[in-house]
Amino acid sequence: MVLWCRVARFALGATSLLSAMQDIIDRFVTWAEDRSDVRAGIVLGSRARNENPADDLSDLDLAVIVTEPSTFLADPSWVAAFGTPRLSLVEPTATGDFRELRVSFSDGRDVDFSIVPVAAIKQMLERKMPEDIANVFRRGFKVLVDKDRLTDSLTGNALPAPAVSKLPSRSAWQETGHDFLFHVILAAKKARRGELWVATASCNGYLKNLLLRLIEWHSQLKRPRDTWHRGRFLETWLSLTYCRRYRPRTQLIPWPVSNEPWKPIFCSTEHSDAKWRTLSATSFRRRRTHSQPSSYESSQLVSSQHPAFSSQ
Repeated sequence: MVLWCRVARFALGATSLLSAMQDIIDRFVTWAEDRSDVRAGIVLGSRARNENPADDLSDLDLAVIVTEPSTFLADPSWVAAFGTPRLSLVEPTATGDFRELRVSFSDGRDVDFSIVPVAAIKQMLERKMPEDIANVFRRGFKVLVDKDRLTDSLTGNALPAPAVSKLPSRSAWQETGHDFLFHVILAAKKARRGELWVATASCNGYLKNLLLRLIEWHSQLKRPRDTWHRGRFLETWLSLTYCRRYRPRTQLIPWPVSNEPWKPIFCSTEHSDAKWRTLSATSFRRRRTHSQPSSYESSQLVSSQHPAFSSQ
């Protein structure tokens, strides 16, 4: 509680976040220059890009290019060079097959240190950089340290051209539809059994992720656009018309206390059906296949699977 109170005061302006983050950057440069096993350091994310830039709540994303990642991941004591750590954990990076050390310092600053082996960077530069990583660099990066001039090829037009977004194949489209409806039925059964935690988690987790996939496909119909990842900045790249129409129905359910837990399931079904109709009409030049029921048909399908929904 004390920690979060400090974070709240910090976020509200008790200390200048901009100068505090710059202090970490300055310390990092000095620290990296003194370590032979650190070959480069790059700022990525919101603090390096112009579109959707950092705000007072943004963390600092640092890619640390090192000779031996295990040295930095096994013992996180080295982060004390940048402040007093209060929380730290290691998890996979959002893009790429790497690991990152996420640290929350006592003054409220959050830093994600992505630990990347120098050999992997050299391999990517010699061959072709994976699309998801290239997208991160296209949005903006700032080189802090580069002892081996690794980043020279990342400037200007050296990055690979963005991949052309493709609409789903018929099989992928059909598989996603069946996947969604299967888990709608499963969530309905869980809700009827009284397993509201599991039913709600399915609605707010797995089913919403499938909906996001449909939303991303749908957003590519009119023109190619950057849909980021994991729904980030969805409010900016999704059409305003769609947001106004569906956002009230697709809000997260805060707690499974409703005595009608099936309602969010049907809302999600209706929501996804609108996507299937548009994708079907545009991508496959047909209104709907029999393998993709409408929202009404989906509701009837769910109803037939369990008596709890017979009145819906």
